[in-house]
Amino acid sequence: MSRKVANKAIRQGGQSLIPRADWCELKEIQGRDPDVLGSPTMERAFQAVLKLHRPTHPIALCSLCTTTRPYSAGKKWKALRQMFGGACDLIVTSNGGVIPLPFETQFPYLNYDAHGEAEFDAAYIAKLGARMDTFFRRHRYRYVMFMYRHNLRNARIAERLGPALKRDGVIEDFALLPTAAQYKQSQAERFHLSGYKMFPELYPTMLRPVLEQVKTWRKAA
Repeated sequence: MSRKVANKAIRQGGQSLIPRADWCELKEIQGRDPDVLGSPTMERAFQAVLKLHRPTHPIALCSLCTTTRPYSAGKKWKALRQMFGGACDLIVTSNGGVIPLPFETQFPYLNYDAHGEAEFDAAYIAKLGARMDTFFRRHRYRYVMFMYRHNLRNARIAERLGPALKRDGVIEDFALLPTAAQYKQSQAERFHLSGYKMFPELYPTMLRPVLEQVKTWRKAA
């Protein structure tokens, strides 16, 4: 299924989460991390996701957002959907919240925009971490794959959240991949010269362990 790339400057999307009459002005959901993290509209959309989402697989695969909207119109999420869509619930995580891929075409997810900046990492980790914790305690999965490179701020969330969910019996197991060693090996193989500079997670040395772990979990499930 092909998707047309959305123009973020035009308010658009479905109304499953927020009716059109209540759509905010774009200035509320575009800017810097604090603008999006603190947006009432983004919070309303997240609460609607919590209410409407229904797990379809025992495995959830979380990964970082991309600038292209809808996400699966871009290279990364299109590839993830093709490789894992039949085995995992795909979930975008970003300053915009926790976004299961079926909601990717709903307002405000086609429009929000804020590039991550290190000065706001603490606020980002606190807000997204709390939302992810709420999401996974509301919607139960047996396994969670956190597909984040070790040097991303999202990995710092997963390092705390995964063990807490497992300890509390919310999930059976989790994985945070690729590892630092796998990333280092990919650097040695010069992945950035092979067309993977923008989306390193798709490089075979980093992708293969994810595929193998998901395969193991599917057999167990």
